[in-house]
Amino acid sequence: MKVFAGIFIAFFLLMTLQGAAQKLFRKGSIYIVRHAEKENGKDPELSREGLERSEALFMKMRKYPPQLIFVSQYRRTAMTADSLRLKMNIDTVHYPAEDSGDSLVKVMQLKLKDTKVKRILVIGHTNTIPAFIQHYIPDVSIVMPDEVYDDVFVIRFKKGKAYLYRSKYGKPSFVKDGKNTMMLQ
Repeated sequence: MKVFAGIFIAFFLLMTLQGAAQKLFRKGSIYIVRHAEKENGKDPELSREGLERSEALFMKMRKYPPQLIFVSQYRRTAMTADSLRLKMNIDTVHYPAEDSGDSLVKVMQLKLKDTKVKRILVIGHTNTIPAFIQHYIPDVSIVMPDEVYDDVFVIRFKKGKAYLYRSKYGKPSFVKDGKNTMMLQ
């Protein structure tokens, strides 16, 4: 009986979070990118290539900049946002990175409550981005290779429904077989 109650509570929480995420935005766009290329270490800074990619992100988004940027607690996400954040004076909100995406959704709910923000940039990680996207589009499964840094996922909301788009920015990154691939299942 305890197992059944635990499963029911977990299912209820998941449905509540997904419902809350869906209600968070009715209009607007969420841009989602992985942090740029990094050095080695526990909490590394961006590499030279990563700094170039940060600048490329600024170039891609300067015409329609985000009104708010969400970054995890790791330096590489904040550094990826720096070109946009510093040049355009955009507020940055930190969220705790974890595999489910729940923390990001909760932080977004708190920050976006009673605001009219229409464009958000989320900078995440290969394990946080797919889970976060599934909060808005549950039937999509995304596999992100560790070698790929040039994807921009965009969740656009039209009439209360979420649609997922993908584009590229900066210098192409390549996976081991020489192709830049990302799977949507």
